[in-house]
Amino acid sequence: MPVTTIGDILDILADFEQRVQTFYSDLRDQSGNNNVRLLAYYLSRQRRRLLGAMKDCDPELAESIQGTVLEEALPFSPPDEFFVIETPAHEVQGKDLLVAAKNYSTLLLGLYELLLPLTDAEQDRDIFDSLIKTEKQDVAMMKKMQAMHYF
Repeated sequence: MPVTTIGDILDILADFEQRVQTFYSDLRDQSGNNNVRLLAYYLSRQRRRLLGAMKDCDPELAESIQGTVLEEALPFSPPDEFFVIETPAHEVQGKDLLVAAKNYSTLLLGLYELLLPLTDAEQDRDIFDSLIKTEKQDVAMMKKMQAMHYF
């Protein structure tokens, strides 16, 4: 059975977050749809959390979190949920972008909820608690936007 650490998962996530940021930037620059550009701007601001949380925490704490060994590998494939990542900017529709962003936030929420009980220190849990709270707020906001047919 392969040994995986929280750090391995966070590395995968950080790499994917960078891809998402680039995707949003391309959408803002290349989409001819003002609604898509506005949504991409809003969503890109939401995606800076994890990297900021890990960068702002004490280096020893970050090392402790990243070094936590998982008993078994967690299935984690962000591109499956953020399905629009490979779509050319001019083809992205607002409703599809919103669904993909909501699915991705839901995936992250589930991931953080899985990782939370695996962390030892209270400070570790505080970081994941904060990320969970924020993702829940984002999912609720995106569900509201979907229900109101904003895009």
